[in-house]
Amino acid sequence: MEANKNIIDDLPDMMLAEILVKIPLKSNTIVKLVCKRWKSLVESTIFRNHFLSLHQKKSCSWSVFHKHHIRVNTTHELIGFYGCEKWGLPRSLGSYISSPFSDAGIEIVSFIIKAISNGLLLILTQDYMIYVGNPVLREWVKIRPCTLSLKSYFQTQKFGLATRVDENGVVLGYKVVLVNTRFENATNLTLQIYSSETGEWTCENVCCPCPIPWDSSPYPEPISVNGVLHWFGHGTINAGGIIAIDLYNTSPLRENHCWFIPFPNENLFAVDGKRSYKIWCRRACTTSEGFIMYINMVSESKMKVWRLNKNYYEIESREYWQLSSEIDLAHVDYGIGSIPIVMHPFDRNVVYLWSVEKNCLVSINMRDQNSMLHKESENYSDGCTISSLEKCKSYMEFRMDCFYKYLLISPQFSPSVWMDSVPRPPIPLCVCCGR
Repeated sequence: MEANKNIIDDLPDMMLAEILVKIPLKSNTIVKLVCKRWKSLVESTIFRNHFLSLHQKKSCSWSVFHKHHIRVNTTHELIGFYGCEKWGLPRSLGSYISSPFSDAGIEIVSFIIKAISNGLLLILTQDYMIYVGNPVLREWVKIRPCTLSLKSYFQTQKFGLATRVDENGVVLGYKVVLVNTRFENATNLTLQIYSSETGEWTCENVCCPCPIPWDSSPYPEPISVNGVLHWFGHGTINAGGIIAIDLYNTSPLRENHCWFIPFPNENLFAVDGKRSYKIWCRRACTTSEGFIMYINMVSESKMKVWRLNKNYYEIESREYWQLSSEIDLAHVDYGIGSIPIVMHPFDRNVVYLWSVEKNCLVSINMRDQNSMLHKESENYSDGCTISSLEKCKSYMEFRMDCFYKYLLISPQFSPSVWMDSVPRPPIPLCVCCGR
């Protein structure tokens, strides 16, 4: 054993990197614990770029959850793709989340997934405690209570989680946001913001350019991309739009760091004489390849997918959205009458819909217009296995009426690009001795 150890220690960095780069990311989290040299090598930019180029075509695990109460050892995973080769995760992500604190010695009965961002989850336990963590690594940070009583404001506050990452996709920090929403359609918002970099809560007042329908929408939680939270808002046009709140102030042209992004101006209302009525439509907002994506099915057969430009805070509203793809569902199997749910987080050409006719999940490739019905526990060409379709079926049947009235918000959960430790706040100083 000693001889083998010396052989490995004598290997040049490049040769050792060629060995380590072939193992999944989950194993690399253990590799970093071997010694400082290995940790430095695995966390280097050269190693990580090489890893991404080598594993870019390998399958990745991802899931869609709904945010109702989840009892420990159960899962509310609506759609799950697992069997991941890139991260080395043999089980569905729902199995990692069903009992989040199993190794931490924390006793809880139930919890709610309140927000998702870059592989981190924000959960609220039954005793109104907030945790941010990585369920795959079983690392959780308990967030100290804010000045407001969570129990008193539980029904009137909305949560958000925004992360700050470097150019390599490493999570450097995060912010937890509580929004006071006691007044429906309020434009003046009070934000309670917790920063992992300071370990403190601050209060900030934000003036929104238009009201946000907190209580009228069944999907009020935001989508987080690039440190910006995105909420659905009514707006001043028929199609509505997104309220964007930049928590890291990355938009120097916006003094308020909060602005309205209208959806593509496609009229959702028709006029019959003096009476207007809403056109039968199905809409969804999700993410793919790091972009906000908007799916619009205004007519029975047309489906359009729009991509929100990443530099939307610097350009005119008419240039906010770029048409990514458009197809006629009349020429696609199972497309007519389907409801858009989510897009593949790593491939913006793949859209997942719920077929009302087949009562089953269907995927459509927007590039070649091929479609596929999905069955639970079945392996697919990308090497992944699908799970939780029975839960998705019951959920879709329960919420069916909402899908023709509201925009469907579908944030996905997938592990972070790099499974590094969850950023922890600094230890607060003692008020007595200052240490």
